[in-house]
Amino acid sequence: MIKRPINAAERLEGRWIPKHDLAVRPKDKRLTAVVYIDTPHLVAVGYAGNAMNPTFNLTFRSMDNMSDHVRMFFRGLALSVDAKAERAAERNGAHSIKVDDIFYTSGGYDMTQVSFYQVSALSGKTMIWLRPIKDRRVMGEDGNGKATAIKDGFVPDKKPFRCKVDPRRNEVKIGYTYATLWDGTPRGYSTDG
Repeated sequence: MIKRPINAAERLEGRWIPKHDLAVRPKDKRLTAVVYIDTPHLVAVGYAGNAMNPTFNLTFRSMDNMSDHVRMFFRGLALSVDAKAERAAERNGAHSIKVDDIFYTSGGYDMTQVSFYQVSALSGKTMIWLRPIKDRRVMGEDGNGKATAIKDGFVPDKKPFRCKVDPRRNEVKIGYTYATLWDGTPRGYSTDG
């Protein structure tokens, strides 16, 4: 039975390293990676993190090709670390929404409907409470019009509901559609007739 390594030290001990090895490490201290190079045979074996299995184990035609590959390997790891940090910041980042901000939804199949919602409370870093509000509509001759939200004009029979905020775009999902932060400009709507 083969014993599987259970911790990082055992994984590092289990790595295969070429005979004439030269260990190359990235200059970026955030990266935990190493490339072992067998210069006479132009072989490079690269390990990322504490992995026991190599990310690559290749033979090259020239030292220039090997150097380029190692450089790109370290660059790719750096990009991956940057992307993970950016995603974590977005996940943990707070939104910039305040109480009394107004959101709107707009959409429809054969006519465009517009609805407005006002933020009534904040709940933690990623949740808000929305309440439907009334709007003022100006109808054009062709069945199209413009709607403007009435701040604090709450619809009496509609209760507040809780929504999760997408902090990257300051949007919230309501049912099957997304509500966008309203900038104060009238929003277009249409009727079916």
